[in-house]
Amino acid sequence: MFGNRTLFLCELKSHNGKSIPFNCVRENQIEQLTKAAQFPFIVPALVIFFPDVERCFAIHILDWNNLVDASKKKSANIAEIAQAGFEVGVTKLKVNYRYDIAKMMKDLGGQK
Repeated sequence: MFGNRTLFLCELKSHNGKSIPFNCVRENQIEQLTKAAQFPFIVPALVIFFPDVERCFAIHILDWNNLVDASKKKSANIAEIAQAGFEVGVTKLKVNYRYDIAKMMKDLGGQK
């Protein structure tokens, strides 16, 4: 996504339950997003949707890396992800969901 002179590189994940195993994000995805973080006009992030609880979070890749490094577990629960990232507004339509992308871009973009 491109907005306000900033490129948002997002890896989208959807995971059932109330936590996501760290191995759900492939190593090459983490490496490439981490490399992209060195550029001031790029905001690399993971966008994780939990359909069971209908909640979605955006977390900057550097914050994700800190979360993984600091954790002694093999997964992160919703509370940990919410603390490290930002909640993305979700509205359930008849079948699909609508995400508040404008707020997500504002929250992630202000984090630099």
